[in-house]
Amino acid sequence: MKNKNILIISPSFRKWWWAEKVAADIWNKLHEAWYNVFFLSFQQDHEIQKLKEKLINFNQPKNIFFKILSIFINPFKINKIVKKYNINIIISHTERANFINWFIKKLNPAVKTIWVVHNYEYLNHWFNKFFIKITYPQLDKIVCVSKKIEKELQNKFNLQQTTTIYNWLDFNKIDKLLTQQIPPQDETYFKENEITFINIGRLVKQKGQKYLIQAFSKLQKDYPQTKLIILGEWPLRKELEKLINNLKLKDKVFLLWQKDNVYPYLKNSNCFVFSSLWEWFGLVLVEALYAWLPVISTDCNAWPREILVPDINLDTKLNYNYQTEHWLLVKPIEKLNDIDYLYQWMKDFIKWKLKPNPEVKKYLQSTFDKKIVFEKWLKILESK
Repeated sequence: MKNKNILIISPSFRKWWWAEKVAADIWNKLHEAWYNVFFLSFQQDHEIQKLKEKLINFNQPKNIFFKILSIFINPFKINKIVKKYNINIIISHTERANFINWFIKKLNPAVKTIWVVHNYEYLNHWFNKFFIKITYPQLDKIVCVSKKIEKELQNKFNLQQTTTIYNWLDFNKIDKLLTQQIPPQDETYFKENEITFINIGRLVKQKGQKYLIQAFSKLQKDYPQTKLIILGEWPLRKELEKLINNLKLKDKVFLLWQKDNVYPYLKNSNCFVFSSLWEWFGLVLVEALYAWLPVISTDCNAWPREILVPDINLDTKLNYNYQTEHWLLVKPIEKLNDIDYLYQWMKDFIKWKLKPNPEVKKYLQSTFDKKIVFEKWLKILESK
């Protein structure tokens, strides 16, 4: 298989966006294993400049007009690259790259096309449903990052060339990161006599941090020794800071910036709260559990259920709260009134004193370890 030429297409090489990170990780792993693999990025990105070989950057503007235009321009540009380097397999990530990959398939039918579908919500839009019915049956392979996505594609669109491959983590690397200490400037946020809840994610509506802060405000009245730390950045920072000030939580809720190493922060907290309204298949729950941290998670889009209770059918209706000794799976947040659920869940954590189970790490390693997941990718690439 190493004599085959592989092209991976992604909008960018940004390590903080899960879809792009997965694309970059696959490229790196194949490159390390001496496969002849190229990476194509549409947008200018400083991350891609750090890499030297077999990287192609179109350096295209990020405005919406050019993004639409590029859907019709890029297939012809990429087809020239396919012919130049005798590309046999193209792996694409995110919807725009996937559409372009389908277009290339029409121009060059001999190329094996593999789409990676990251976004469950994408499947529910009326236009996307129309697009899926036209394009997906013509693909050679569809890799879904969750079983929920694969099940939707099979049941709603009668697609059979699907498979599920989870995103991976490098647990050997994480073990080393866990030994590092919190930077001195942040040590004051963690005290032994306090109960620290932590949330990690971009400051956007999807992550539900507004609801989390409001719920924590109620918890503070009952348990003044609690604290909430949120690691993240981006658009809603000012809005959340205003909310924190209005609720008089300035000394109890802290918006820290995005960190290169989140594991010392997880290790020194008492509970991870996953408050998202909807999600792609990120691995922050796995990271929190591996850091030996109890978890409270919403059951958004069913994929947290895939991680926390993999033996339960995705369509099974749960009687929330669904609890084990190391995590609490709770009702999805749908409206403002649901902050009462969040409040109760955090209160229950303090009462029940959830603790992680040693068997959890074994399960995480057997399911999400880099080596195990990469072997699944190799099988896809080696198959006809």
